[in-house]
Amino acid sequence: MPDRFIRVAENCGLITAIGEWVLRTACYQTKSWQNEGIIVVPVAVNVSAAQFRQEGFRELIKQVLRETGLDPQYLELELTESLLLTNADVMFDVLQELTEMGLRLVIDDLEQAIRA
Repeated sequence: MPDRFIRVAENCGLITAIGEWVLRTACYQTKSWQNEGIIVVPVAVNVSAAQFRQEGFRELIKQVLRETGLDPQYLELELTESLLLTNADVMFDVLQELTEMGLRLVIDDLEQAIRA
């Protein structure tokens, strides 16, 4: 299950490398579909808390978009609600910069958090 896999990847220190691979692959594939004339919708990529907090995360996003040529409006980052509740001032700055770049941000499992 994803929650178990993510926990193992975080504990092994592999989550940021996996997250970067997923981000690049999703952006390359979406741009490839666009180049083939396929109408695309934004691609959603889950971002782990460890990846989001990683120094240089914003620069990584910019770099991947530049390399792939994907317009930021076609990238949607899914963030967990628990991530947004920690260190709110820093999170707000990062979130603001990402939205100013034109990215879509979605809170993952918000409905579940509201019910809890």
